[in-house]
Amino acid sequence: MSTIQLRTPIPGPRSRALGERRAKAVPRGLSHGTPVYVAKAEDAWLEDVDGNRYLDFAGGIGCLNVGHRRDEVLEAVRAQLDHFLHTCVQVTPYESYVRLAERLNEVTPGKFAKKTIFLNSGAEAVENAVKIARAYTKRPALIAFNDAFHGRTMMTLALTSKTHPYKAGFEPFPGDVYRIPYAYCYRCSYGLTYPSCKLTCAHALEDAFKRMVAPESVAAVNKGSLPADVLARLDAVAALLPRRPFEEPMILPFNDPDSYSGPGMANLGAGIPVGRLR
Repeated sequence: MSTIQLRTPIPGPRSRALGERRAKAVPRGLSHGTPVYVAKAEDAWLEDVDGNRYLDFAGGIGCLNVGHRRDEVLEAVRAQLDHFLHTCVQVTPYESYVRLAERLNEVTPGKFAKKTIFLNSGAEAVENAVKIARAYTKRPALIAFNDAFHGRTMMTLALTSKTHPYKAGFEPFPGDVYRIPYAYCYRCSYGLTYPSCKLTCAHALEDAFKRMVAPESVAAVNKGSLPADVLARLDAVAALLPRRPFEEPMILPFNDPDSYSGPGMANLGAGIPVGRLR
């Protein structure tokens, strides 16, 4: 039998009825990408309330690379239900928190000591990364990339580079956020072709230090997942920043390639919302 099964028009009558209920009960600000309502999911498929089955290419926006309801995940959730659900780790900590932090520190690349904190979401991880960078460096400025998305809280909206549907109507945003083009060879911001471009995009950071913000004012540059040669150029440019003795490596701008740390989320929770900051 084919995984994809369409038994009704899309959306089906039950999904349409739920859509009408939703319109009355839920604010419009919570948009959704499809008009169907899920009844169950497994592996890489979803089944809606009308019995239609689809392949799931969204994966909870990149949070389900292991698939829906994987046996190992269900077993771990059921085992935890027999002990406790929530105690607030700041009040009463627990061993599994420490164990997971130890495991992430173990697998994270870098020749330095590492620590990890878990948070409610990716946006909260980014917010805390900004707080840590500013508090530790005593510098206010942040450099992000064009077209980046970092979240929908106020600081992450300031870092996000898309007006609609995220930023319009929510101004003003926190200041001292500066933006440069991203190193994206598929759609180059400068209309150039790699490698004849001579890494023009990487030189944008050096230009930002001259035209936008003084390097000694920069707390962090969000490197993201950039090509290796672009990273090498950015690390060379980051050497322009004043350095200080660091007890623990932190977020770029520090020009040691083995001293990068920052926020993340996605597949860590296998479907359960969680962020982390290492």
